[in-house]
Amino acid sequence: MSLIRFDYRGALHPGYGVTKQLVSSQSEKLAALRDEVLASFAEQPPGSYFSLPQQQLAAYAATRELSDLGRIFAVANSLHDHLDAVVVLGNRESLSGPRAVFQACCDPYHNEQSRAARGSKPRMYFGGDSFDNDSSAALAERLVAGGYGDSPADRRWAIIVIDHAGDHGETEVALQRLLEILRKQLGQSATTWLPRLVIPVTALDSPLRQLAREIGCNEVFEFPEHLADLHSVLSNAGLLPAAMLGLDCMRFLQGAVAMNEHFLTARFDENVVLQFVAVSHALASVPILAERADSMASTLCVWNEALLGIEAWYGRIASRSHSFVIHNLVIQDYRHDHHLVRCAAGVQDSLRPLDGRSMPQLMSSATQQINEMRHSCGRPTTNIVLPHIDTHTLGQLFQMLMIATTLQSRLSVQDSSLPPQNSIHVGN
Repeated sequence: MSLIRFDYRGALHPGYGVTKQLVSSQSEKLAALRDEVLASFAEQPPGSYFSLPQQQLAAYAATRELSDLGRIFAVANSLHDHLDAVVVLGNRESLSGPRAVFQACCDPYHNEQSRAARGSKPRMYFGGDSFDNDSSAALAERLVAGGYGDSPADRRWAIIVIDHAGDHGETEVALQRLLEILRKQLGQSATTWLPRLVIPVTALDSPLRQLAREIGCNEVFEFPEHLADLHSVLSNAGLLPAAMLGLDCMRFLQGAVAMNEHFLTARFDENVVLQFVAVSHALASVPILAERADSMASTLCVWNEALLGIEAWYGRIASRSHSFVIHNLVIQDYRHDHHLVRCAAGVQDSLRPLDGRSMPQLMSSATQQINEMRHSCGRPTTNIVLPHIDTHTLGQLFQMLMIATTLQSRLSVQDSSLPPQNSIHVGN
C-alpha cells in the first residue's frame, strides 16, 4: 500500500542556508529523540495515541465482537436501517478529528442525499462545542425535520456524545436539550429506542456514565483516561462516528499502524516523520527567518476542500510552530474523472490558454505559481503528498502529524527561542 511522501525541495533556498546535508546532519539527534519518545510511550498506561491503533486491531483479532472495535461495528450495523441522522456532541478538540474524517471521506453533499444514495448510512451533524444559541436551535430543528422520506427510519436519529471527563458545560447543555427533544419525538417508544440511540464515549469515572445508567444505554464506550481530546481521532471517539458512516475503520487503524512501522524502521532519508521534523527544525535556525518570526508562522496549506477539516485539526494540535514554512497538502489521484475545460466560441481571450486542460492540471499549475511567488518573497515550502484520500491514507496522515508534533514539542523544550503560534489557511 502506498505511503505518504514528503518533498522539501521548496525549502532548499540559497538564502536560507538549508541544504540536504544540513537536514541529514540531524539524523543522529532525531534518532535519539525517537528512542526517547518511544520510551516515554512505553512508560504510559495503555491507550497512548501511538500504541492505540495496534491495540485496537489486536483486541479485535483476539476477541472479535467482545472488543471495542467489534462492539462499535455491532452498534453501527444494527442502526443503519433504523435511523436517518446522527448528531455527534463534544468539545471542539474532540470533534475536530471526526469532523475531518467526515469531510475527507464522505461526498461533499452527503447530508443532502437521499437514504438510498447514502446506502442507508446516516446524515451526520456536529454540535455541543459552544453556547451558540442560533446554531443550537438550527441543529435541533434540522434533526426534528427528519429525512427525505416517510418511513419511521427517516424520522429517527441518534446521539453520540464524546465527553472525556463528562464536565464540558457546552456539551452537557446540548445533550440535555437534545435528550428532551428525542424523548418527546420517540413518545411511547422512548423506553425501547432511547437506550439504543444515545451512545456515550467517556472515561470510566465520568459523570456521563451515571446519566448513561439512568437512560439504560445499551453501549457506553471508553475514552482512554490519559488520551488528549485532540489525539482521540483513532480511539473509540473517532472510530464510532466513522463506523456509523460506513467507513472502513480497519484500514483507518491499519494506516496508522503502517505509519508507526515506517517511523520506527525507515532510514532517515526516507522517513517522512523524521524528514518533516528535521526540515522544520533546520528552517527554525535560519537567522533571516527567525527575524521575521512574528509574520511568518508555519502553516498547513490545503488544495482540496475535502481536507479543510484536516487543516482545522492540525491548527489545534500544532498550537506552537517550530519553523516558518508552508506545508502544502497535495493529492496525487482524484476520486472523479478529470474534467476537461472546453472554451465556447466567443469566450474571452484570457481563458483560451485553459482550453483542453484538466482541472488537476490547472490545480498543479496554480500550486506551482503560488509556490514560486512565495519563494521569491523568501517563504519556504514543502509538500506532503497523499497518494489519494481514503481511510488508510488518513490514518497515516493523522498518525504522522501527531508523532511529528510530539517530536517538535520535545525539540522546543531544548530550544525555547521558537515561540510563534501556528496558523492555517486554504491554499486556493
